[in-house]
Parts: sequence; C-alpha cells; structure tokens
Amino acid sequence: MQTREPMIATAVREAVAEAVNDGLAVVNGAITAETMAQTLPALHFATGLATAPQQLPRQLLGLMAQVVVPPGAWAVVYLPGGATRTFTAGSHTIWAPPGPVLAQWVDARRRQVQIGPIAGWSADKWPIRLWLAIELAVRDPLLLVQHREPLVAVSAATRAAAHVFIERHSHAELTGAQGIDDAARFVCERLQADPALAGLEIIGVQTLNRQGDERHTEAAMAATIAAAEIDEERRVAEARHRARLHALAAQTVERDHEHRLRMQMRAAEARERLLAQHAEVQRATLAARLDLINAQIRAQVAEIAHEEQVWQSEQARFQPEWERLQ
Repeated sequence: MQTREPMIATAVREAVAEAVNDGLAVVNGAITAETMAQTLPALHFATGLATAPQQLPRQLLGLMAQVVVPPGAWAVVYLPGGATRTFTAGSHTIWAPPGPVLAQWVDARRRQVQIGPIAGWSADKWPIRLWLAIELAVRDPLLLVQHREPLVAVSAATRAAAHVFIERHSHAELTGAQGIDDAARFVCERLQADPALAGLEIIGVQTLNRQGDERHTEAAMAATIAAAEIDEERRVAEARHRARLHALAAQTVERDHEHRLRMQMRAAEARERLLAQHAEVQRATLAARLDLINAQIRAQVAEIAHEEQVWQSEQARFQPEWERLQ
C-alpha cells in the first residue's frame, strides 16, 4: 500500500502537470488550431449530412475545449447542462464547466440526391416511373441534427410527392412535353412545405428521366403518326384546294379580261355601225334636199316656161292688132 500510494500520487502530479502545460501552451499559442485539427479524426457524415456525436478533449484543467470546423461545415456543440452552440468554419475556443463536451459536424455544402425509380399508377391506370434529382443544403444545423436519417426522410418525402403527382395526371400528361417541368415543380413545392424536412433547404428538383408503359407509348406513337398523316393529308388537300382556287381565280381574271376585250370590240363595232348609219342618214338627208332643190328648180323652170308660153300667146294675140294699128 505504501508503494502504491506514491505511484498514484506521482501519476496525479504528472496528469496535473500535463494539463497545466497544455493549458499554458494553448494560452501562449504554442498549440495552434492546425495542430489540434490534425489530431481530429476525418469527418464521416454518418447520417449523410451530420457526423455521430464525438467528445471533445478538455484542456486547461478541464475548463476549456477547442473545436475546429473545416470549410463547408458547421459544428453543433453540446455543453454540460444541456446548452447547445453552433459554430461556423474556423477554430473556436469553448469555455465550459467541467463535464463532457460533445460535438457534431454538419455538412453545409450543397449536394444533389438522385431518387428513383419512383413507380406509380397514372390517373388512367398506366404504370409510370420517374427519376428525380433533389438539390438541397442544410439551412439550420440545430434542426438537422435532430433527424436520425435526413436523406432517408428526403427520399421518402420525394417519393410520396411524386406518387401524388402521378396519381393526379394521365399517362399522356405525364409523358408529354409539360410533364417534365410540372412534375419537378410539384415535387419541389411539396418538399419545401414539408415540416418533416425542417432544417433542410430544398433548392430545386429536376426530372432526370421518366418512363411510361410501352404499350401506351406505342399506341400514342401510332396515334401521333396517324394524326400527323391526317394532318399532312389535310395540309396537302388544303394546298391543292388553294392551288385550284388560284387557278380558278386566274381563269376568272383571264375570262374577265377576254370579256372586257369582247365588250370593247362590240362597243367599237356598234360605234362603227352607228357612225355608218349616221353617215347614211346624212347622205339620205342630203339626197332628199338635193331632190327637193331639183324639184323646186324644175317647178321654177316649168313656171318660167309657162309664163313664156303665156307671154308668147299674148304676143301672138296682140301682134295682129299691133300690125293693124300700124
């Protein structure tokens, strides 16, 4: 017992001396954060976003602890008595009463989680599968460390939201052009409003792939091809009708032009006939006037001849008397 007691006393003195020396080294700056960081184990995010709780070594007679937070991470420190503190990247000195000091490191970097395939049945009872990519980050490390498996919660919430979206839409809507953006938008809004994901920030959701039923796809493709053929036939028929209308319009214009030319020719012929008739009438009028003048002349000549005959008869009647008077 006497031999053992001096050994215990020596061990206690050595431990106290080592603690005092460590404390003085920290206070004097002889031990830097880089030196202490090298003694820390590599961070292993056991839950995918947070490490398992680790006990920090106490220094300076157990009154001080130091935590080193690498870039892109937070540290949640649990102090004796139940208090918690959050630290960002850097080296931090913690003064606390005696007792164990626990720390958890939380990943503060953005990450993308791929979830899929998510199988479900559409509103018209066709199988649909989706592959989604969730871009997320930690918003509140204190809330995040309360999750046992945060990425599992994200996967479950994503699958639930995707199932709701699939069940509300038809196969054609889900596999159509708008199905990609609509599905990602719907799932993103559901995840951002989900209280089970407190502490996480859902930055965005992207649809990586989607797959519908091949039979429905083939039928839809056949229907699309048939509709395209019908549309092509309709467009060809419309083009033919337009060409026919253009041809008829050209014929109408040509015929109208020919009609105008014929009418102009007929009008010219009518004017020529009218002019000829007018000339004929003028000629007839002149001839009638000439006949009238000739008749007047003949009447005057006849009257003159008659007067001359009367005068001669008078001369013949008065000649014997004249001769007798002489």
